[in-house]
Amino acid sequence: MPALEKPYHRRETSPYFFYPMFHPKKDRLSGNDAAVFYESLDNKCKKGTRCEVYIHIPFCDSFCHMCACYKTHTPRDKSILKQYVDQLKREIGRYSKKTYVQSLDMESVYFGGGTPSVLTPDMIEDLLCFTKDHLPVKKNTEITFEGDVRTLKDRYRLTALRNSGCNRISFGVQTFNPLSRKLSGLVPTKDEILRCIEVLKDLDYRINFDIMYGLPSQNLSVFKEDLNTAMEVGADGLDLYETVLYPTTKLFQLRHSRDLPDGDERMEMLSFALGFLREQGFRQKSRAIFQKKNNFCRKLAVDTYFCPDTLAIGDSAIGCMNDFAYRNDSPLMEYMDWKDPKVLPLRLGLKLDQHDRYTRRILSLARNLTLNKKRFWKEIDYFKDAIQKLEQNGLVAENAHQLYLTDVGRLWTDNIITDLISTQQKMRSWKIIY
Repeated sequence: MPALEKPYHRRETSPYFFYPMFHPKKDRLSGNDAAVFYESLDNKCKKGTRCEVYIHIPFCDSFCHMCACYKTHTPRDKSILKQYVDQLKREIGRYSKKTYVQSLDMESVYFGGGTPSVLTPDMIEDLLCFTKDHLPVKKNTEITFEGDVRTLKDRYRLTALRNSGCNRISFGVQTFNPLSRKLSGLVPTKDEILRCIEVLKDLDYRINFDIMYGLPSQNLSVFKEDLNTAMEVGADGLDLYETVLYPTTKLFQLRHSRDLPDGDERMEMLSFALGFLREQGFRQKSRAIFQKKNNFCRKLAVDTYFCPDTLAIGDSAIGCMNDFAYRNDSPLMEYMDWKDPKVLPLRLGLKLDQHDRYTRRILSLARNLTLNKKRFWKEIDYFKDAIQKLEQNGLVAENAHQLYLTDVGRLWTDNIITDLISTQQKMRSWKIIY
């Protein structure tokens, strides 16, 4: 394999999954701040404003060592799950009363976690049907449900999802290798993964799952085996993620006792994956998402072209509505204690200024690989110096209609994001609280 081009001295693996980042103290909301945001939703949104709905289910039966998502252990008392679903419905009901929300074009609903599939079939039907009944969810809206193979292989749950309108399921595999799974805290076995895939196929679901590179004891040879196995089981879509040593994770604590691939090895894995998946008929649709031609993802299409609002529901959920970014109450009991019908369960928030709005949109270039020049000409002009430097370094190119990442740029997306954000945001990047 030829030597890889290196436009940067070091590889960034930073947590820019959402922009802007919140400061745990400076962005703490008062009751009045939350009330002002809620009142701002009294008026109709601009016609054609796209929206994604994200509903967070924080419960997990076990914790993967590298996962930095907000989560809590699944309670033995299943009545707590029911109470949590009721709280989600209460929050959805609060938003549903607002003209702004009802006038949005809701293109996708995403149930993430945590592990949404820990909910019982009755809870799943109750929550999905309530969501569709109270929000402007169209008949053809994409509804995605994440899960763990230990619960997703249950036909009763999958039937409840199908009956409730779920048309897309995604789950985590990360690696099929037994040693890497053990060292990463991945509890389900390869046999359980394969059984789940067979059940999903029987119910005519497309097979979408996560694969990671840079896991403990996962060298290039092991990673190649993971990708080959993904092809053998008939994957229709893969979400490919790099292992990041978030300070809040167990893997960070264990980093000195784990054989972790270095930056060059991870770069080699990613470079191989880009070529291999292309040969297998997959198209890279974002920095993480690879899909076969017939496996359309509406959420991704909306992300790419419209940089939509996100209505976020649930414990710790992060959203952005009407140019106001927010994060919900957490931990779990703080969210569960919310009862005041006059306010929302918000913890952190900030009103986006022009710089924030432009930055939020320009980052689509790195996250979604392309940026429409006609739609985002103001943002492109605002960041013209940074974009020119990226073009000079061979990371970005353009044609008559769009800016796009080059093959080299697709290997350095986190570095490109770092180049496009302000120094203040870089300083906030690791101030993640749960």
